[in-house]
Amino acid sequence: MIAIDPNTAAALWRYCTSRQPEEACGALIGVERKGEFIVTGFFPIANRSPQPTASFQFDASEWAELYMRYRVVPGDPTEDKQSTGLIGTFHSHPAGPAAPSAADLESASIIRTELPVHLILALQTRDWFAYRLTKNHSSALGGEWFIGLNIRISPPA
Repeated sequence: MIAIDPNTAAALWRYCTSRQPEEACGALIGVERKGEFIVTGFFPIANRSPQPTASFQFDASEWAELYMRYRVVPGDPTEDKQSTGLIGTFHSHPAGPAAPSAADLESASIIRTELPVHLILALQTRDWFAYRLTKNHSSALGGEWFIGLNIRISPPA
């Protein structure tokens, strides 16, 4: 389950809509508490895909800077992560559904696999989908590539 406050959700939708017809993309910042991922903000990242209306590719230097600055160093897996940090990524589908495309899953890097939350915003339908990549997301391995997560809009903590 992920939770996001209405103001952050509205800002995220506005940003993604402003990038049309290209796919918007970026990083989600937040905390993990008792198995729930709480999104507290986001950072846009420039889309450097050669086909930005059909796919996304993070600007490498922007991504590296955010990753190094906000990554949460793994600790005891039984403890809640109370410090705010990088918990996931987002991108939009200006004309597609709120589901990972084959291109999304094929391009998933090892860093994105380590992050717990990925969010897709479908701009035409105003729908969204949150998911977590499985460890075995390679098409050569077959099976499930992602696990859907519920999204809850909640007041700021």
